[in-house]
Amino acid sequence: MNIQQVQYLLTVYRVGSISRAAGELYLAQSYLSNTIRAVEDELGFPIFTRSNRGIIPTERGLRVLEQAGIMWECYRSMRQMADDSPAPRFRLGIDTYTPMVDAYVSLCTAYQDEARLDFTCQFLSTEQMADRLYLSMLDLGVSMATPAEQEKVNRLVSNRRLELHLLKTVPVVLRIGPHHPLYRNPEIRLSDFTQYAFVDYDGSTLMELSQRNAFSNLRPKLGRCVTAPDRDSKSQLVAKSTMYTVGCLLPTEINRRYAFRNIPLGDANYQVFYITREGQALSPEASRYLKLLKKFLDDLQL
Repeated sequence: MNIQQVQYLLTVYRVGSISRAAGELYLAQSYLSNTIRAVEDELGFPIFTRSNRGIIPTERGLRVLEQAGIMWECYRSMRQMADDSPAPRFRLGIDTYTPMVDAYVSLCTAYQDEARLDFTCQFLSTEQMADRLYLSMLDLGVSMATPAEQEKVNRLVSNRRLELHLLKTVPVVLRIGPHHPLYRNPEIRLSDFTQYAFVDYDGSTLMELSQRNAFSNLRPKLGRCVTAPDRDSKSQLVAKSTMYTVGCLLPTEINRRYAFRNIPLGDANYQVFYITREGQALSPEASRYLKLLKKFLDDLQL
């Protein structure tokens, strides 16, 4: 196996498709398929298998990809030995939670005057972060989970020989804007909101709420839910209408900008955590990002 084949394997895994990988690598799909098959023949077992989710690694294939990731990083390090001033490099995987995004923006701003810069950030699920850290394709992953989901996350991290570090417990709140009829009510019951439209991203929040007894009185009527493509549009919908939403507590600046009122939902919360490779020290860029993130998380106030 040569270093070019290593690159091909990692690209196929990252995009989850031979056709998309061929397009990214500027190769004919048939050539890439034959190259992957030749590597599998050399090793004596399949690295990938096809499923309804696309191309996924086999159990032994995942171990091959782990070594391929290490080989690629070693190759990259050797190539940089001739460079007197290598570019600062940081590969980050995050959830869509606002403080995580804001910390990345602040980090990039802090490094903006560097002569060269190699920073990347992707929105990934916790499972995707774990896999990409395992394969040396990320430097740091930052995600969040409910307490009920934490055992699954711990198991996932342990199976990939990764380390999980808790950062903060963030409360889940019901959020309304100044145009909502209940905005100034001193006492609010969750059942009061059933007559108002609910704003969500893709229905995922409603699915989560339906599994929690604490929210049994917070069920929007059928057909009274709208979806928003991103945080800004969701915030504007809540701020300018009688709609409401549910989510993790946002930074003080955003609450002030939209004049949100946040109503705590009992002890409902998410655990914010970061994931690293086992035994590997954080890079200066990763350490600086986490310091910025902790600052944003510490700013969260009801």
